[in-house]
Amino acid sequence: RNDVQDVRDYLRSLRGTVANDQRDIIKSFHSLYTDEYKSTTLKHFREGRIKILLSTEAAGMGCDIDDVVRVIQFKEPSTISCLVQRFGRAARDVTMQGHAILLTSHRNKAKGRIDKANCGNTNMTTTSTPTGDPDIKKFIETTTCRRQILNNNHTPPTPRIAAPTPAHLALARRLILSWRSVVYRRYYMNRDLQMMEAALMDDNTVAKLAKKCKHVTGRESLRSIIKWRLHNKHDSLLAKLLIKLNEDQRMSSS
Repeated sequence: RNDVQDVRDYLRSLRGTVANDQRDIIKSFHSLYTDEYKSTTLKHFREGRIKILLSTEAAGMGCDIDDVVRVIQFKEPSTISCLVQRFGRAARDVTMQGHAILLTSHRNKAKGRIDKANCGNTNMTTTSTPTGDPDIKKFIETTTCRRQILNNNHTPPTPRIAAPTPAHLALARRLILSWRSVVYRRYYMNRDLQMMEAALMDDNTVAKLAKKCKHVTGRESLRSIIKWRLHNKHDSLLAKLLIKLNEDQRMSSS
């Protein structure tokens, strides 16, 4: 908590150089604040009204937010597992590029330096050389991939995929319904007069697939999300359409 307050005080000292409408984008967050303050602050952080959240571990456990772009760990934690947990809060949405930064103090008159390793979805940066947990020391001092050191000490969780935005969801549903209509008219309408479009894929299945549209990366992933009786004939086209939609949405939001 003292570290949070120190960083907060430092940032407040810079307020004179910041425009008035930008002064409330930084908030501190720890267990001694009131429940109302914590609830409001987290809500504003999720909405993007707060850009920087100075948080202790107790508060950080509640920051289950998919679109955190950068996590900065001030001073090395007690264990490498704790570091992994905190770094894991960056870019939980696998469509994002995130950064995790460890800032450590200059100890034993160690000459400070900055090392960088770009490994996978998260860029990791460290400064100086700490003492304490040998695994953290190894993580900082390595000249190879830091992600490998983390993986050797901790099995990384399966990346989560954020739910589609309301606009993305609506587009996915519209695309699936359009695909269903085209396939029905082309292959079934004149062959079976009693067959309706919903027999190709019912509305509940359409809704389920639309909600999971960002999980579609090919035919196999599509089949793991939904099962319908005619998938062997038509799932390839549907998968391609959803993949293109997801890519278009990712590009438009970047």
